[in-house]
Amino acid sequence: PARPFSCAQYPPRPEPAVHISNHARYLPGAYVIPALFSRLGSTTWRALFAARIGFLLQDAALLAIVAVALSRRSQRSGPLPTGAAMVAVLSITPVLAFTAGTLSPSATEILSAAAFTAALFTAAHARSSGWTWCAAVVGVFACWTRDLGVPCVAMAVVAVAVLEPNLRAPREWPRRPDRAPTVVLAIGALGAVVWQVVLKRATPPHWNSLSALWHDLGTIADVATTSIGLVGWLDVKIDRFVELVWLALVLIGFGLAAVRLDRRSRQVLGGLIGAYVVIGVVLANGLEQVAFNVQARFLMPIMAVGVVVIAVRVGGDEHRRRGWIRACLVVAAAGHFSALLLSAHHNANGITGAPMNFAHPVWTPPLGWTAIGVVSVLTCIGIAVLPLSAPAAESVT
Repeated sequence: PARPFSCAQYPPRPEPAVHISNHARYLPGAYVIPALFSRLGSTTWRALFAARIGFLLQDAALLAIVAVALSRRSQRSGPLPTGAAMVAVLSITPVLAFTAGTLSPSATEILSAAAFTAALFTAAHARSSGWTWCAAVVGVFACWTRDLGVPCVAMAVVAVAVLEPNLRAPREWPRRPDRAPTVVLAIGALGAVVWQVVLKRATPPHWNSLSALWHDLGTIADVATTSIGLVGWLDVKIDRFVELVWLALVLIGFGLAAVRLDRRSRQVLGGLIGAYVVIGVVLANGLEQVAFNVQARFLMPIMAVGVVVIAVRVGGDEHRRRGWIRACLVVAAAGHFSALLLSAHHNANGITGAPMNFAHPVWTPPLGWTAIGVVSVLTCIGIAVLPLSAPAAESVT
């Protein structure tokens, strides 16, 4: 009862027992930098703390690549609409914020998919050797983070190739300095696939009826919704009213963006949505075979690719949408505050269903709950009052 988060334990047995792990032998890419940071800790707790700092830094670096790539793109092809930048802001939901602050490779996988897509768009448009190498390195990193790394890199390559003439023009390949980065990316992706095939335990899907397939489709619809309102991988949701408003704004915003997109961009987004559904259904059914549930964080890398496509391709007059953007930011701030409050409650009191009470917590952060509460409030206020009057490239960064 004194443990805020408790996992189910196997009952003790006198004789040795073997349990097959579906988590073992993960792709190691997301853990390399945190592992180096963990060497700074002299105790287990300090090693875990240092490793978490490593996760935060690598995730922040990936997010910075997204911001810089979009800014670079906007300088070469006209102002990037603030509305498109806000799509990226709203995509950083409590799920991603939660996983980015824990020892979880999920946020790294999501952000690396976005960083690779943004860097590849900029490299193709600017014909920059530096951005080409950046895309290759980030792409290899994305392939080695988690299971959907390679599929998302492949989807991003196809999306950018369809939308950017510079990337799909075969006559220019001999004169462009991107053969070596392409080879590096291909070898990295192939190595990740070999690792998965040889070392990981497969969980193939098995449908025995149409009702099972229909059930899996319903599961994916629920997963898409919880990509906005779920706090981490736990079954804990933000305030229901805030979640519904947030979901409505996101759907309307994506709808308006789709209207402003050209036909080819809409086709790419349609393909990404189809891939999300197909991969999600296969993943959900396969995990059901080993008594595990598909979670929102698993499929969010595909969303990240789509968000960058919208941010790059959407156009229009941003001045007409300032009120709309402000409403989105206020709802996003409310959603994050709800997530922070619930997370604090469950860290302090455990998942017991008891009313929120910080009078007698079982755990208190080093600075105390009052200081953490003040920081949380100031952070959410900062989201709500993000400046909209700055130039588009600056507002993205």
